[in-house]
Amino acid sequence: MLHGSELFHEVAGGGMAKFGVKAEKVALDLDALLAEKDKAVKELTDGVAFLFKKNKVEWIKGTARFDGPHALKVALNDGGERLVSAKNTIIATGSDVAGLPGVTVDGKTVITSTEALCLPAVPKHMVVIGGGVIGLELGSVWRRLGAAVTVVEYMDRILPTMDVEVSKEFQKILAKQGLPSRPQPRWSR
Repeated sequence: MLHGSELFHEVAGGGMAKFGVKAEKVALDLDALLAEKDKAVKELTDGVAFLFKKNKVEWIKGTARFDGPHALKVALNDGGERLVSAKNTIIATGSDVAGLPGVTVDGKTVITSTEALCLPAVPKHMVVIGGGVIGLELGSVWRRLGAAVTVVEYMDRILPTMDVEVSKEFQKILAKQGLPSRPQPRWSR
């Protein structure tokens, strides 16, 4: 989606004219863009599955909980349970969306990054809460596709966990794309 939105924005915004490429009435086929994204996700997932098989890594699909210092009880996605034991366990569960007090994710008006990857239409306006990597990526995708996007970040800058200079330079790039952010003002007594 990042690449597709960059290409669309470049052509629709006239950025290719300097290379002799002129396009009138450029249209977005969002269904095709989302299909390409789904294809890429499937290829990556299949690639991981292949590497697991090639390297004799067992992939257990389910929800696990510790059942002692060296054991996991897994509720299998296909039904049933399985006990897995190991000397060492690495917890690598992926990411989860940070909740906000008083805000209910309904999957339609208030969405997470998961739903933002498959919106059926380009929204007129999108507010991204959080100026981290995922929010900025998705905000920039939808901005390039035509949405008005505002980023709200509590800290005094976007990408607050990264180097200050990187954050400042990235803010300039995003501003040129029309992606404003509103850091929370810091009050002191």
